[in-house]
Amino acid sequence: MFGIGIFGLLVFVPLQMELSWLPSNAPPSFDPSVVVVLAASAMFVIGVMAILAYRIIWGDGGWVDRNVARHRTP
Repeated sequence: MFGIGIFGLLVFVPLQMELSWLPSNAPPSFDPSVVVVLAASAMFVIGVMAILAYRIIWGDGGWVDRNVARHRTP
């Protein structure tokens, strides 16, 4: 589920940016190169946040390890 959510963010955030800067029957709101830079930086930030969240939740000594260890102790 985590991977599907991250994949959804990586796909839909740039697509939503495309819809916002290129309105129908109107000229572009922003220069396309600005939108490309914003989309690339958004994808980079999403990737970094996903890696950090994954490490916090499932990494060594992460949230899952602590809860499993807590339930194993008698």
